[in-house]
Amino acid sequence: MFRYYEQILDVPALRKKRVFLFGLSALSVSVIDYLTAREVSICGLCDGSIRQEGERLGEVPLLPLKSVYSRLGDDCAVICGYTSHRSVPELKREVLRAAPGCIFLVPENISEVYIDVPGNCNLRCRSCQVCNHDPASFDYQGRTEMSMELFEKILQKVKAELPENPAIFLFDYGEPLLARQLPEFVHRVHAHNMLAVISTNLSLHYDFLPLLLEQPDILKISVSGFHQEVYGTTHNGGDIELVKRNMRTIRALLDRYELNRVRVMVGYHIYSNNSGPDYESMKALCRELGFLFQLRRASFCNILKQSGIDPYTPADREFIRTYYENSADILNTAPLQTPQTGTCNIARNKLFIDYNGTTMLRYLVMHKAAVYRPYLEVPLQEIHQWQKEHWICTHCKQVGLASLC
Repeated sequence: MFRYYEQILDVPALRKKRVFLFGLSALSVSVIDYLTAREVSICGLCDGSIRQEGERLGEVPLLPLKSVYSRLGDDCAVICGYTSHRSVPELKREVLRAAPGCIFLVPENISEVYIDVPGNCNLRCRSCQVCNHDPASFDYQGRTEMSMELFEKILQKVKAELPENPAIFLFDYGEPLLARQLPEFVHRVHAHNMLAVISTNLSLHYDFLPLLLEQPDILKISVSGFHQEVYGTTHNGGDIELVKRNMRTIRALLDRYELNRVRVMVGYHIYSNNSGPDYESMKALCRELGFLFQLRRASFCNILKQSGIDPYTPADREFIRTYYENSADILNTAPLQTPQTGTCNIARNKLFIDYNGTTMLRYLVMHKAAVYRPYLEVPLQEIHQWQKEHWICTHCKQVGLASLC
């Protein structure tokens, strides 16, 4: 990404500005790395998932999105780090309303590449398509870890086709910590000057030191409770006590070895049963450990069922009605009077590669028709055209589920 930033970011000018980043994403993390290495001071990182002030991402203070507008002035610059551009026009209006002379920058066409190096997952969360996909549409059996040889070839092709150096997400439908060579995968990503991002349920026994010594840029932990009787209803098969022990182990190792590059984020998925004491207890633990606590509204991750392509099962319906306050919206998705138009952001700047090297349409879509040719055999432009024109995407737009630019 740094090569791209040299073209769009005027570092000498930004040194004279109060700089704010909007959007907590891999893109923002890379902007922070780029600017701090060039002695540009960043006054705050703002995001809708941040509920209160006082937390930091490294040296950068975190701010609730709505609270930053009063801080803006004509001496400011705002860099929008959202990879989905749906909310960018509204943000720009709010920023320029608060400070008409403020600089507003939006890095365009930054890519995210998801490579499912583990191939499998240790949990079967009922909100995730690993569990709730239709077996008649997709076969999840027999998946294994990606070979290092294939991974290296994929990185070389990514480097050639996306010279801005995208973020590499070392997961898609698998649990990264199941990949026995995960530290080496991170090492290879860094060797190509790209960011390494890991998202884990952390509910397994693992030797964290080799991985942390490679310093993945983002280590995100997915949780949905603080006590097992709550957590176990949505992170099915997981052990929250093991998760909490692992969190403390990670904190101790980061401190002992002074591994400051690793940003740990805890994504707390809100269901109808976990927004009370469990939420407060997990937030307190994250504050104690110095981990960023992110509140996320839980999604039912199956676009195929929500758009009417695959059928809901009775178990799906029971789970959704029990754990989602917006269950009616999920279960009763109807075609829009005016279907969405335009190019989906997924088809514009995201790439999904399965454990065996084949190209996938996108996340949340486990369907045999969503599996394309091997990435190494197809030019990126052709892959994006396939994504753009896919019939599943047409269904998405008809019910308003597409992420349009």
